[in-house]
Amino acid sequence: VELLLDEVYDTAFSGLEPGLSFSQTNMYRILQRRFLAIQLAMSGRFRCPSPCESERSAGAQAGNVFVPSCTSNGGYVPTQCQADGQCWCVDPTGKEIFGTRQHGGSPDCGAGVKDCTSERRQALSRLLSSPSGPVPSAKDSQTHSAPSPLSPCSPQIQQLLLGSLMESLSERSDLGDILAETIQGMFPSGAMALKALALASNPKRLQENLFGGKFLGNAGMFNFTGAVGVSGTLSFSQASLTNNQDLVKLISATLENVDFLSTLRQTILLSKAEDSTQLGELFRVLFESAQSGGAGCEREPSALYVPSCDDSGQYQEIQCQGSECWCVDPQGQEVTGSRSNGQRPRCPSRCERERAAAQKVKSGQAAGVEVFMPKCAEDGSYVALQCLGKSCFCLDLLGERHATIPVGQTVQCPPPLSPLPSPGPAPGSCSLAVAEVDQFQEEAERLVLLSNSSHVPLGYSYLLAEGLRLTSDELLHALSSSDQTTLLSDRLLSHSHSALRLAAHSTLRFYWQSQQAASVEERQSLLLGYQPYRPQCDAHRQWLPTQCHPSTGQCWCVDEEGGYIPASLTSRSLQRPQCQTRCQRGYAQALLSDWTQSSYIPTCEL
Repeated sequence: VELLLDEVYDTAFSGLEPGLSFSQTNMYRILQRRFLAIQLAMSGRFRCPSPCESERSAGAQAGNVFVPSCTSNGGYVPTQCQADGQCWCVDPTGKEIFGTRQHGGSPDCGAGVKDCTSERRQALSRLLSSPSGPVPSAKDSQTHSAPSPLSPCSPQIQQLLLGSLMESLSERSDLGDILAETIQGMFPSGAMALKALALASNPKRLQENLFGGKFLGNAGMFNFTGAVGVSGTLSFSQASLTNNQDLVKLISATLENVDFLSTLRQTILLSKAEDSTQLGELFRVLFESAQSGGAGCEREPSALYVPSCDDSGQYQEIQCQGSECWCVDPQGQEVTGSRSNGQRPRCPSRCERERAAAQKVKSGQAAGVEVFMPKCAEDGSYVALQCLGKSCFCLDLLGERHATIPVGQTVQCPPPLSPLPSPGPAPGSCSLAVAEVDQFQEEAERLVLLSNSSHVPLGYSYLLAEGLRLTSDELLHALSSSDQTTLLSDRLLSHSHSALRLAAHSTLRFYWQSQQAASVEERQSLLLGYQPYRPQCDAHRQWLPTQCHPSTGQCWCVDEEGGYIPASLTSRSLQRPQCQTRCQRGYAQALLSDWTQSSYIPTCEL
């Protein structure tokens, strides 16, 4: 710290309010930038070593069999290999993905393992990056209308980015990543960046304000005595005297570029990123778009996909956009064949995922090597009896072994039991239908109560309809009754006929129960006139032969499964239809077929 404090301008200590702690002071930020400038001169990156880079350095020095491979951004390369030829896939934290290890070959790890939280943050940044101009419709997407002049994806800002970087793009393909790291390391937030730009009278003065003097310029000339202090020493064997020196000078020149700083200011303002603490990620996307000729801006805004993450930051099993839903694996990759429209798909079960992983492992093994490949039922659950070679055993619903069958013996596994205890005898189909109606009415009533106490903006309803649910952290607001709201919104977004009825029923009840209705009698009359049909059951919870809907006045006959019997519907009749039981229908059928030889004529109770 004493060395990095050398030759700090006195203005760094004046004119600024003190922070609540040292880490919130201007002096701390100057020391941090100076330290990162030394990192830039030594390693070529304006950041501290990532976990992958630290592990790689330690592994190389120790001569380990496995030394991790890292990307230019410091992340783990999706495919990792060790000296003996074994290779496997890893997630963003470097952990091996089960079932991907191969001998003598490289597994297909895709384009890379994604991180749900980061991908969601980048998608939201793209969603908020064009506040002006209308969102094109599906019909307009074919016309390729020009982006708004005020948009970060507009030709003006693209030209500003390219104009300030054109001379170096051919020499440094990773300049966009390094500039994004530099912006992230220099500015704690968008508001701090705007404040620093406003206080600087000229670009050179901005750099001196940020580093407390000519520190970055001295580091760019490898004048480490002037940069670190008269007592500073550095092992030049660890520094690239050509590439890193040119890189520091290039970053220093870019930070003095008037057009680049103007673009920096405009992008923060237009992106509404004043409160953002992730400016680096925002500009990384823009730099990549600029270098690829604006390819990142050709995405249709209406087709923007924002992934859904769980509380631990992992991908939710089902992802949706509008009415279209699909399944993803733990790495966020779409499960082939799972995409459906209008309903939520059934995602691969634990048994099916383990079987697919085992098939990949077996394909990379030598002939004769036994790999356990679980058998799955049609509904995705584990088959009770499993075998590996000549050894067999029993599995429960969770895939846990609970019995091993000796070789040569034939033992039948017990049927899999539900982990939840049975509440009593199995209900009949009629009582199940009644329970479904009761649940429907309870959900409708909860929707009405939530509507009465809701302060949710109308725009958020549109986001939910598009499958985009914002978290409490993103809204900076704790949502009340969030669990109940989530369950009901999932129910409404299921795109089923039942969901449509629930939405219509709860909406009508909301308005009918409001004070705008003319009288209590009118409200009661409307409610009675639009009650959902409730099945009628006997004492044994089975269907009564005659069913009626009080709201419509219609009655009809049903069979034992609740199915409608043709030509039995009556409307507004004074008498209910005389519906026959199963026995009576069988007796009548036997009498009608008396011209054929019948072996059985049922006898029915009166």
